[in-house]
Amino acid sequence: RYKATDALFRLVAEHGVTPFMIDRPDGPVVVMRDKDPKGQDGQVDGGHWPKARMSEKRVLELQVKEINVALRAHFVGLYVPDSELEAIHDRLIHRREELRCIDFFHKSLRRVFNDSNPERGGRFYRGWWQNVPRNYRTLIRIADRDGQPQMTREQDYSSIQPQMLYALSGVLAPPDAYSVYPDLATNKASRGTAKMLLLQMLNATDRRDVLSAAREEIIDEARTLVPPGTPVTVEASLPAGCPPLEELLARVEQFHEPIRDHFYNDTGKGLSYLDSQLAATVMLRLIKEHGAVALPIHDSFIVQRKHTETLKQYMHEAFEAKFGTPIRIKAKGAEYAGHPDNGAYGDPPASEIALDRAGLPGYEVLLEKHVSAKDRAKYSVYYKGLDMWRIRRPQTNQ
Repeated sequence: RYKATDALFRLVAEHGVTPFMIDRPDGPVVVMRDKDPKGQDGQVDGGHWPKARMSEKRVLELQVKEINVALRAHFVGLYVPDSELEAIHDRLIHRREELRCIDFFHKSLRRVFNDSNPERGGRFYRGWWQNVPRNYRTLIRIADRDGQPQMTREQDYSSIQPQMLYALSGVLAPPDAYSVYPDLATNKASRGTAKMLLLQMLNATDRRDVLSAAREEIIDEARTLVPPGTPVTVEASLPAGCPPLEELLARVEQFHEPIRDHFYNDTGKGLSYLDSQLAATVMLRLIKEHGAVALPIHDSFIVQRKHTETLKQYMHEAFEAKFGTPIRIKAKGAEYAGHPDNGAYGDPPASEIALDRAGLPGYEVLLEKHVSAKDRAKYSVYYKGLDMWRIRRPQTNQ
């Protein structure tokens, strides 16, 4: 197996080769991983699915293929200028993710299980939108069979892994699993770091590993915000008012005493299996009942705005059916973003927002009809992808 280097990525880009020119086979849609036989950290493909559960694997494969067929029938694009897209690519090249460029046609998902165990892992991966920095997700557009892109909304299960643990333990969960201090100021400063620590505590086997991984993540994030070569430290990179890591970790352990037995036990992959079941239920129901797609980002989903309330209903019902308790679902990102005629990343005009909220053709319809050749060139990757999808999309009798 061969893997392209950064130099090859740059060479391809310099010669005008775009992702849309490259066809890729989907490959297996259900993948089992296990520990690297060479002793390296992490897991690699090639794990063994238990023979006694092969029929279950075939069902999972059919479900993922059904989702992928629906995704191919939809256009999914990122409405940003070419220059902004290039900047995103530059950021992705320096990250470890498998997909280091945004290819609007790379939509086929696969489920990845771990430890040769069908009940560990199982989340959906490989959709290009999963690698987009979160502040750009409001600019994702989805077109269905009518061929017209529409604005999207993202809905997120709030604190889903701790919520599942509390539900399974029969204990009432706190309103916000990541606000672990009694005063608002400290919570505001520490919430993001507390969330990172708690999730690592559920995925690690040693307390020291959590602190080490947290320090590494904080440093990596800080380096993306300063010029190359600038010295960064954990202490200086924490938000102002956030307690030191050791103190914050102890506070998280104390706050979540009812589920403490699950810390440092590598519980996370089992929880990922449970939330992946919820994701499959939600996505398949949207497809079967509305012909709509939801773009999964583990415990959140992106849909066309017109499907937002239906998505929230299905998310609530799936969680309550499995765990017997309600869960909070919250919207992520700004409600409207990305209208080029109203500032770089401003809101669309009020008249077009009204059209969109009424379920009528929204601002994308008006924009595409009146977009100038200059603006189309500015957003050429987006429009080329849309045009190519319209040519290649599966034909229907509707």
